[in-house]
Formats: sequence, structure tokens, C-alpha cells
Amino acid sequence: MKKLISILFLGLVLCLPDLTFAQAKNIDCNDKPSTPASWTFESSQADGNYVFNPVEAANKVESFKDIKGSDMIKKLNGKGLNARVLDFLLENQANQALIPESWKEKIVVFTGSVFKDGGGNLCFKHLYWWDGKWQVGATYLDEAYNDRVAAVK
Repeated sequence: MKKLISILFLGLVLCLPDLTFAQAKNIDCNDKPSTPASWTFESSQADGNYVFNPVEAANKVESFKDIKGSDMIKKLNGKGLNARVLDFLLENQANQALIPESWKEKIVVFTGSVFKDGGGNLCFKHLYWWDGKWQVGATYLDEAYNDRVAAVK
């Protein structure tokens, strides 16, 4: 029976190579993340080569409730994702297909990279699903957020 299941699974992977559960992607998090117009890059965790696995990313989400952006960074203790991961995920349609479906219900923050917006406010990027597509926004360090906010550890 185990052999039959293994053969069926192998056949499934060979016939459908684009299945996201079987894909893990290496992302160089030592590079500087993209910086939106009028923003300045402040700092980033140099995480080396990060392996993004969609299944693990879906399961390693920590939700926050009534917490300031700066406290999210402290609570994650340097374990938040670098914005290079966000850049990678939005780079093209194939990479967007790697984003876990469960993230559509959250605002996923990337606390590993800090920016300053055009008004001088410190923030980090977040990803959210709106109007049928992925969008990028800013989470400010001095503002409190609700329980839709989540980070991948």
C-alpha cells in the first residue's frame, strides 16, 4: 500500500510540476529591498539566503491584536521576514502563486526591514489581498493594529 501511494504521489508531482506545495524558493535577503518612491530605506535584517516554503509560511503565522508596529518587531525578536521576501513574492505571477491562500485573510507584515515614508514616519511593508490582487501597504511603528495583522516567523 505504501508503495502504491508513493507511486501515485510521484505521478502527481510529475504530471503537475507547478504545484506550490512542492516548491521552496531561495531568496537572497542580504540585498537591499525595493524602496517605494518618496520613502528612504532605514535598516534590514541581513538574513542571508532565506528558503521560502509556501506550506511552512502558511503554518508559521503569528497573529497580533491591539499592538503597535514597534511592539511587533520586539515581540518577534528579530524573526520577522525581510522585505526582500515580499519583493520576491510580488516579482511575477509564478511567485505570486506561491503566496499561501490563508494569507488572503490577513495583513502580513514584513518587520525585518524598516523604512521612513515621505513624512518621516518609520514603517515596514505589509502585504494584503484587495480587489482580487495582492497589494503592498505600510505598517507604522507608532500606530496600533487589530487582529488581522500577522507575521511569518
